[in-house]
Amino acid sequence: MVKYTSDILPYDIGRMNYTVRLLMQLKDDVDSCYLEKAVALAMTRYPYFKKTMVRSGEEYLIVDNERPVVVYENTGKSRALNSQDVNEHLVSVDYSGKTIGLNVSHMLAGGCGIFELMRTILYCYLTERYSVRLTVEDLRLPGEPLEAGERDYLDSDKLPDVKPMAYDRIKDGELPLSDYMAAFTNPERASDCYYHIEFSQKDFMGKAKTSDGSPATLLSALMFRMLYKVWGDKKLPIQSKIMHNFRSEVGCPNTTCDIVRSIHVCYPDRMADASLDRLCTVTRGAVILQSQPENAIYDGKKMIERLRNAESFAKLEEKVAYCQQNKGVSASIQDSFMVSYTGWTKWGDMIHYIETGDVITDGHLMLEVISLDDKIGVTFEQVVNDTKYIEAFIRELENEDISYTLSGPFEKNMAAFKLP
Repeated sequence: MVKYTSDILPYDIGRMNYTVRLLMQLKDDVDSCYLEKAVALAMTRYPYFKKTMVRSGEEYLIVDNERPVVVYENTGKSRALNSQDVNEHLVSVDYSGKTIGLNVSHMLAGGCGIFELMRTILYCYLTERYSVRLTVEDLRLPGEPLEAGERDYLDSDKLPDVKPMAYDRIKDGELPLSDYMAAFTNPERASDCYYHIEFSQKDFMGKAKTSDGSPATLLSALMFRMLYKVWGDKKLPIQSKIMHNFRSEVGCPNTTCDIVRSIHVCYPDRMADASLDRLCTVTRGAVILQSQPENAIYDGKKMIERLRNAESFAKLEEKVAYCQQNKGVSASIQDSFMVSYTGWTKWGDMIHYIETGDVITDGHLMLEVISLDDKIGVTFEQVVNDTKYIEAFIRELENEDISYTLSGPFEKNMAAFKLP
């Protein structure tokens, strides 16, 4: 049994907080009284979200926290997770106007688990506030026990020794270092912000299908086209990172733990003039090759090896230093941008009360995709206040006759993390 249930370890938290902010904008203003009751009720279904991080000697531990999860009005600054302001929880809920924000440490769960918690909170809130009965498929309700395998984590000792496929072909891609430098050193250019792009689900999925793609591969191909034009002086190929949930391949198909790895898609310069169909086919081919079980098992074993190596050091500072220098197999590869899609979310009758949603993380040129019944939302994230990226991306959409609506920029307002 391993001590942690994520490839993100407490020793990784430093410059990056590894928090996720899931925003759901409703059609009516949020009623704080009903929201507080809904969160308290929903949390009884998810004991694994009621945690805090403490220091015990020369290590960090994730332990139970029986204090109430804090619900607060967000007036422009999110409260730090693991701080007294949120009862030292690794989860908090805030609201502002019509929007509910769920802030979660990625150490507790992946997107599949975070969306499940939000679905339960929304169900408890909507049914009580509007005195309605709602039908929502596969909803996890308060009072029900955890499902079989809901908190399973990979056991590397039970996984076979395998030889990974295609890793020897993966090299570093172009990285916008000047943007990152500006974000950290130039207050006039730094802007942790995002745009919201919304598509008709029918039209967008239709375009993906006719282009031999999926939402993630279609967005990846469009991002390559855009960046090739914006980065005229680049030195390395443009490379995409597509997040892949591999819990099934390592024997944890029903887990809410964060078990994801990266698919790296390199786009040589010679593909600059390739059709969208061709780009999507190449992208899909890389996804199929790199998502083979051998690679998933290899990465899974490496995740546990990294944890055990970190734990082998006697001093806390040594564990932190090791994790900062050893990011894991996929994380050590340099990519130009990232696309993440948790998958189809079953909102059921709740969709009638939902306007839109966004998934916000630490990232630059990061695209988070959310399904909203008849709509698909894309959160386009960046760390500089430069409009060249979003403007160039919109031009690519228009060149392909992909209809959209655009709003933003908005401040990310991410929750920081207070180390114990």
